[in-house]
Amino acid sequence: MSLPSISPELLRAGDNRFLSRFVPSLGISLSEMDYLRGWRDDFLGLAIHEQYTAVSGVGSGGGLASVHGGVYVLAAGAAAGAYHHLWLGNAADGYATLDADLGWVMMANFNVSQTTSIAGDFGARDAASNNIIRAGLNTTVVAANWSIVTRTGGGAINSVDSGIPADINRHWHVLNVYPITGGLRQVDYSLDGTQIATTIVSVPTIVLTPIVTIYAVLAAARAMGLDFLGVIPRNLA
Repeated sequence: MSLPSISPELLRAGDNRFLSRFVPSLGISLSEMDYLRGWRDDFLGLAIHEQYTAVSGVGSGGGLASVHGGVYVLAAGAAAGAYHHLWLGNAADGYATLDADLGWVMMANFNVSQTTSIAGDFGARDAASNNIIRAGLNTTVVAANWSIVTRTGGGAINSVDSGIPADINRHWHVLNVYPITGGLRQVDYSLDGTQIATTIVSVPTIVLTPIVTIYAVLAAARAMGLDFLGVIPRNLA
């Protein structure tokens, strides 16, 4: 009797030399080592951790953030271009930590307040937005659906439309970034345990900083309720 084969996803997680298990709600496999490493935040308490840098801008009331009931609220005021960024680290490339050449996973549970004139997404980038790996809702690149956005070296922005309409309900969003054959890197985007988009185009090779963003495209307030954030680097052989 032959043993069952191991899926590529399990093999990637198993590179940490620990037992791997598929997590249906996330749509990825996590190893025992994954559970011991990285960053996880359920936003309990009265303030965010000092490890974060929160940056708001554009117009009076251009951004507001608060912790309430285990949810971190990112808010952009009623001004075109208003935004609120939550960096895990700092906003000046001094905490670059996620490397596609080694692989990483980022998990976020959030909802957006509206599905028009908004960018509400998560992932990693550099301070100048020349190198980006992000997913969520960004109506400036994909009008109404969840999508992946990548960019490398300040080049053209690549977007992948999942075809799944965005809504204002809370969902589990997962980015799984990893190297593949041929010197390429792949980005998989899962929503509530189902992979909905993938790309190998314009995936940055430099190390990036984790970030969650809300942005008001027009002069109308927009918000995101972030209930959980998890980041797992996969840099163990």
